[in-house]
Amino acid sequence: MRLRSFFRLTGPVTVALLAIGLLQWGLLTGAPGHGRVLAAPALDVGKPVDPNAAAWRLWQDLDPAAQAKIDPRLIDEFQGEVTPAHLSNNLATGLPLARTRFLVYLTEQPDLARLESQLVIAGATNPRRGTLDLLVQAAQTSQAPVRAVLDRQVAEQAVGSYQPLFIVNAVAVEGDLMTVIDLARRDDVSHIAANYPLVPLWQDDAPTGPNASPVTSTQSVTGPVAATVQSADLQTATVLDPANWNIDLVDADRVWTELGVTGQGAVVAGFDTGVYYAHPALIDAYRGTLPAGQFDHNYNWFEPDGNLYANGDLGPSLSPEPTNCGSHGTHTMGTMLGDDGQSNQIGMAPDAQWIGCRNMRRGIGNPASYSTCMEFFLAP
Repeated sequence: MRLRSFFRLTGPVTVALLAIGLLQWGLLTGAPGHGRVLAAPALDVGKPVDPNAAAWRLWQDLDPAAQAKIDPRLIDEFQGEVTPAHLSNNLATGLPLARTRFLVYLTEQPDLARLESQLVIAGATNPRRGTLDLLVQAAQTSQAPVRAVLDRQVAEQAVGSYQPLFIVNAVAVEGDLMTVIDLARRDDVSHIAANYPLVPLWQDDAPTGPNASPVTSTQSVTGPVAATVQSADLQTATVLDPANWNIDLVDADRVWTELGVTGQGAVVAGFDTGVYYAHPALIDAYRGTLPAGQFDHNYNWFEPDGNLYANGDLGPSLSPEPTNCGSHGTHTMGTMLGDDGQSNQIGMAPDAQWIGCRNMRRGIGNPASYSTCMEFFLAP
């Protein structure tokens, strides 16, 4: 009897029973192979697919001179061996990376001799504007061909974003390995560096907020400071004012009284973990402080949001007002100009004003965010 006729006569129930019987027979006897048990094949997950597989083949044959332009850390990041700074702890360990961030430094750099002559011509009228114009012009001219390439790579999704920089003639890029290789082959590219995480060497457990002091007034003079005190033929460190020993140590007060230089008319900038701007020793010197307890933080405070902007814009500030994720930024600002109008005068330039940029959120920074803050300081 043909199988088709058999199935039609016996019906689906019989077919199901027959299938179960055959399956049981195979499991018990090891059929169809001798001594083997039928089972579903295991899912072969294998190694993670490397999104840069084609680029790795080009990397092997890349000219050594071009390879030498590429920071070895970038290779480790693409291979998943090192977590990029901008991803923090959000990356699964060991997985190959499709894209990472890096800085492309241009071969052409601003003519500093020309800058000096321009500043001499400008005199004291606006040296900052002269510096800014030269840096921006040099960056725009030399970066144009590279930015054209990056625009095409963005359209092809090989590059997620990029940010042209003028404070250094470089472009911060988030792109794939093929983009790195293509850029390294260019004569107008000097080198390509990883966006290294910059972490503090200290453990900051000090309080923040109104209880955070720019400089601890009871700080003991030890280590290198003590050695300096001894070299100055001082018998002990106790001869220094316990609150303002740093001022006494370098004779900053003599600069104020004998030379009349107190920082008046100057604006200093702090880029660190942030600043607690309402601190009694800092609030009056903050450039954003207005009468009647009002504040204007525009152009006086900035925190990069971590994104890259192809038009060169710095983007919106991540925080609307000066804030501090640790005491270190408040401490360093106090060292520069801290003065509460009473006994706590610990700043070297007490009559200066300050602005700030936080580029070490949670104590970790990177060159891209540092460069962004420096550009904000030069042209808020």
